[in-house]
Amino acid sequence: MIKFSMEERETLYNYDPLAKRWEIYSNHIPDVRKIVERADVIETTRDDKGRIIDVKATAAPGQIRIYYDK
Repeated sequence: MIKFSMEERETLYNYDPLAKRWEIYSNHIPDVRKIVERADVIETTRDDKGRIIDVKATAAPGQIRIYYDK
């Protein structure tokens, strides 16, 4: 069984201006669920129970909004 500790969990968004798309990676389960629902999934890893535990995806520029909390 593959499991990520809290220290290992991450969600990364990288904008590629040449391809004009977001490249996304996450192994933080709440974010994984949202990414699978909303983005174009490229690759997933599943645990021994068949649950998606990490995801690589892409998204169009308008699909991602970044908010800054002051």
